Amino acid sequence: MKQTLPQINLTAFIPIFRALCRSETPLNAQNGWKLVEFLLNLMESANLVPNETVYQHLFSLSGTSYFDTPDMEKLMFYYKEMTETRGLKPYHCQLRNALLSAIQYFEFQEQQPQSEQNILNFKKEKYEFVQWWKSETVKYGVEINQELHKILTRHFK
Repeated sequence: MKQTLPQINLTAFIPIFRALCRSETPLNAQNGWKLVEFLLNLMESANLVPNETVYQHLFSLSGTSYFDTPDMEKLMFYYKEMTETRGLKPYHCQLRNALLSAIQYFEFQEQQPQSEQNILNFKKEKYEFVQWWKSETVKYGVEINQELHKILTRHFK
């Protein structure tokens, strides 16, 4: 007998992703991403496609606020999936969360022991990310408001 899900809609999943983003202590990243994949697979089996709000939470989970290790590859994967594969437009919240998670990634990397060459590569990666991120705000017509400007000037001098 094949098990099926009851008829559900996307709004049933949003609070689950939100709950992951409200964890008081960071979860193990490997286990956290397994849970995310499980949820995304459940959505797919119910013929539900992630929307901007789901991606907003996925971007947050890519940093260190909720998982113990940041993951820039996941951040960029989900961003490209949202914009290129799904054709969704990022708004202020999605771009802010992507920026904040990238900051957490860069701060995490700065704490790791590195050679001189790695430090130079890292600075280049950081600079290129900021330039890419700014170009995305222009591309999607998202104003770099006072909040975003403060974040940029505080973390990317």
